[in-house]
Amino acid sequence: MSRGTKVAAAVALVVAVGSFAGLVPDLPATAAPAADTSVPTPGSGPASKYDCSLTVRPAADAFTGADGTASEIGWEDNQQGVVTCLGGVFFIQDGIYKNYGFGIYDGAPTTWTDADGYLPAQTTSFSRDGARISITEFCDKVVIGGDAFVAVYSRVAVTNPTDHVVEANPEASPGLLQLDTAPNAVAPHSTVDHDYVIASDRFGGSYPWPSAAALVGSGTFDQHFLHMASFWNHQLAAITGISVPDRSLDDAYRSGFIYTQIARSGDELHDGVNGYEAECNHDVIGILSNLFNQGYFTDAHALLLEARDAMEAPGQGFYDDGVWTYSVPWAIYLMKTGDLAFVKENFDSEGPLGAAQPSIEETAHAIAAGRTSPTGIMAATDDIDTQGYWTTDDYSALIGLAAYHYLAQRVGDASQAA
Repeated sequence: MSRGTKVAAAVALVVAVGSFAGLVPDLPATAAPAADTSVPTPGSGPASKYDCSLTVRPAADAFTGADGTASEIGWEDNQQGVVTCLGGVFFIQDGIYKNYGFGIYDGAPTTWTDADGYLPAQTTSFSRDGARISITEFCDKVVIGGDAFVAVYSRVAVTNPTDHVVEANPEASPGLLQLDTAPNAVAPHSTVDHDYVIASDRFGGSYPWPSAAALVGSGTFDQHFLHMASFWNHQLAAITGISVPDRSLDDAYRSGFIYTQIARSGDELHDGVNGYEAECNHDVIGILSNLFNQGYFTDAHALLLEARDAMEAPGQGFYDDGVWTYSVPWAIYLMKTGDLAFVKENFDSEGPLGAAQPSIEETAHAIAAGRTSPTGIMAATDDIDTQGYWTTDDYSALIGLAAYHYLAQRVGDASQAA
């Protein structure tokens, strides 16, 4: 398995994010960014045993929580997504590097699900002191004073099904901003919602974080949740849909697309967010090929050239089979779009950095150069993170050659096709 494919699987999928123009006002500059991310609010936060923490491993380090759990929430093209772990805990990166969550979670039997089965709005549900409690978290893009941010929205909902008052303090982490004022005392047969927000990402910018007042004033939990759902459903409507008898497979397909967009940073198709903010070249090939097969062609030129940059990436990101299959997403792109001109531009031409940005032709010729095993198959590689002669490498070589043959025919290079 590659560095990217070994990311810890989440117990469930992620929280919904999304922001259409006009929903959140662009606040005037006078209300915009102060230096502090937020003003601390009372509370103890989650117990440390539920924190997302860095686990050092031989293959790759990663942030995981209780029982090895890790997932993500965030926004399309954010610089660094937010790591989520079991129990409603989330870890903000982008220079903050802190865990946030709620002390009300005590490790009781728990479910962890996505809104509507696929939206990146994660809900942790459990019971405590006779009350039913859910913690829902998602991200949305907000624009404040002309600067774009990703914000994490959290709701602790306490439902009291009993005939007596239940006291339930969310015990929010310091730094989480309250969006409302709600009592800890929950009357019989009623529900109380506690809503919070905190900024988590600046899309790679270095401008100051928003002031607490500006962030709180940018909209309610419900407004942003609708925002998020609308955004991602709009994105999903633009790609190929599937419908099979098992609804969970439909949901996995939808959420997989959303996860890909959250994990990516600009045009960089990162493997994940919990320590895998990198482009392993064979993972980039798989991600990009999948996007094209789904009918996603937004920024396709930039994504293909970014994949070229990853072909000779040093260290952990380099795998031989990534180079051998570089022709595959190009072939899929050409088959789906007919954009022959762009393929011709890059068929036999390196990028400005020369060999570090190889042409399609150069990567295809690397296949023959790599056929050096004693039996005539591909060389021993570390492509599945263990050194050896792998059947999957032979398949990668063959599919890379098949794709290259198709491209050579389409661009009219008979010698290369032969």
